[in-house]
Amino acid sequence: MKWFLALNRHSPGFPLYADLVRVAVHTAREHSALQPHLLYDGPDDPLLHWLDDHGVEVIRRRSFLYDSLRTIAARTGRLGCLSIGAGAFLRLELPALAAQRGWDDECVLYTDCDVMFLADPLPALRTLAPRYFAAAREDRSDRLSLNSGVMLMNLPALRRQDGRFRRFVTRHLDHFTRRAWDQDAYRAYYSTRLVPHLELDERVRRRTGFARRRRWTEMPLELNWRPYWGANPAAAVVHFHGPKPQQEPYFRVPEAERPAELASLAPLATDCYHEMCERWRAALNECDQPARRAVSDRLRPSRLSSG
Repeated sequence: MKWFLALNRHSPGFPLYADLVRVAVHTAREHSALQPHLLYDGPDDPLLHWLDDHGVEVIRRRSFLYDSLRTIAARTGRLGCLSIGAGAFLRLELPALAAQRGWDDECVLYTDCDVMFLADPLPALRTLAPRYFAAAREDRSDRLSLNSGVMLMNLPALRRQDGRFRRFVTRHLDHFTRRAWDQDAYRAYYSTRLVPHLELDERVRRRTGFARRRRWTEMPLELNWRPYWGANPAAAVVHFHGPKPQQEPYFRVPEAERPAELASLAPLATDCYHEMCERWRAALNECDQPARRAVSDRLRPSRLSSG
């Protein structure tokens, strides 16, 4: 099964995300037969050579929303609209990219960069048959919540919606840049066949029935497990949602010595988070060892390509 990540070279903290990508690829190679691809917007970088050495196809791609994001950033002064959004919305390119490439895959896996594979996700993924896509809950207690950090995407079905979805996201883009980016876009569009009233409070949306017609398939939490939920021996994919592994040392010092911007993340730095960070660092150290070719020579040409 094809597996995709996405990264914008100009995103804040790119070196942090480069290491996250390396660990995601290394652990996926260790535990599964996923075929890794990276959607990449930006100039050449040493990360691309590492990815090439480890059998990852890098596809240079720019979001169709790039110019709109740049306009919003210039108008509002919120520069993150472009630096963050240019990467966050890259996953929306997959239906069109598949058509351009002639891929006939029914389903592909997409994950954020900040994941670590603890086991093979393919057996669980193959039990899912999403109408459009499968995703796990953002909040375990809320069946209507959605986290887009791990998605099993039905590309032919998404391609049939692609034109309408792109117009919908473009029309409400300013709203999505103020909320949860692509995640809110997927949830809003695939919650109802009607265009949702985005200005309504979420409680009102539920009371009026707008969010009750979910059109995505629920994914087992073990495929998108957050460390702050606690230990789970069945977890196949750990998602460092919230505090990243590189930030872990800050949560071992007194609060007065911690950067103020991390204050809201402190409650998520649980014992399981610290344990997963140790495993992540061990995997990062292994990334610096010589690559073990996990792909055959016939797959080696054209690892870096244009979308």
